Amino acid sequence: MAAQTTGSDVELSEHGSEGPNVVHRIGTSRGQGEAAQQSSSVVPPPPPGLVLNERTGYSMLADFISRSPENAIFRKFGLLNMINLLRLQAELVDLEQQLDDVWSLDRTASNEIEHNSHDAEDRRLYGLDFWHMRTCKEERKDSIQLDLLEDIGKKLDEYTIENAVRPQRSDHKFLEQWLLNKNFLRGYEGNTWSTRDQNPDDFITIAQPPDKMTSMLSGKLLDLYDLVFGGRRETVDDHARAYSPRTVSRVGSAVVAALSSTLPTLAILVLYFVGDMVKRLGLVIIFTTLFAVALAVFTDAKKVEIFSATAAFAAVEVVYIGSTSGVGGGNDGSSQREA
Repeated sequence: MAAQTTGSDVELSEHGSEGPNVVHRIGTSRGQGEAAQQSSSVVPPPPPGLVLNERTGYSMLADFISRSPENAIFRKFGLLNMINLLRLQAELVDLEQQLDDVWSLDRTASNEIEHNSHDAEDRRLYGLDFWHMRTCKEERKDSIQLDLLEDIGKKLDEYTIENAVRPQRSDHKFLEQWLLNKNFLRGYEGNTWSTRDQNPDDFITIAQPPDKMTSMLSGKLLDLYDLVFGGRRETVDDHARAYSPRTVSRVGSAVVAALSSTLPTLAILVLYFVGDMVKRLGLVIIFTTLFAVALAVFTDAKKVEIFSATAAFAAVEVVYIGSTSGVGGGNDGSSQREA
């Protein structure tokens, strides 16, 4: 098969019965035909069955993913990202310590150490006036503090972690204990994760926090379970056993489902056997309070959601009391008697 254009003198032929070669003849106009013939080249033929302009390799994969976004699956390179974050964190720890030392030196700068009193006075003002510190650097190129601050700013730009949240206290304690057992950190970096030397609010994690019930099960309750049944499991580390987060989450979901179905029906059952209206109203208050507390403790419901659900639960109880007034196994005779 052959294709020829008249505007730019481009000729294309594909292999067929006459031959296996593909010839590309490129020119800019008909008047440059001879030059185009001299620049003609023979290139290897495409693989058998290949159609021209058909996507192959990564272009084919990209086309497939663009048409089915649910298959846009990529590696997150967890190990590489973690080692890079650890490197940046270690460098920032070192810069933080250097800055603290420079702060101390600038605050206590004396006239005897500096060449003149003006230099000492300028250094003492660095921590009070950024404009003054920047001006002194531009004039005398002597502000170590400003250089450190600029280096720290660049590192912090690299260290930015998206969607970070505060870690669970139990997870932080476990990591701190694990590092103490391994004992490989040296110098200032040894206190990087210390809950005693560092501000607890200064720590973040990229792991998304679990719901409240799962968090509760993963804490003291899991420690208790591990103490009783942990010996049956193989350790993944000298100081740690692994429990599937999915399994813990499923157990938490089962507990929440059991509470959500048991508490309303239990309230109706108890109210059925109580006939005194005052006692019934008292039980409504108790069960409604228990329901609201359970929502707040065991779920991630917002305050407005807790308020709405509690009001609906109380309304159901009140409607039940109104529809069963004078009925119930615990009726004490306060209902109407037959004449």
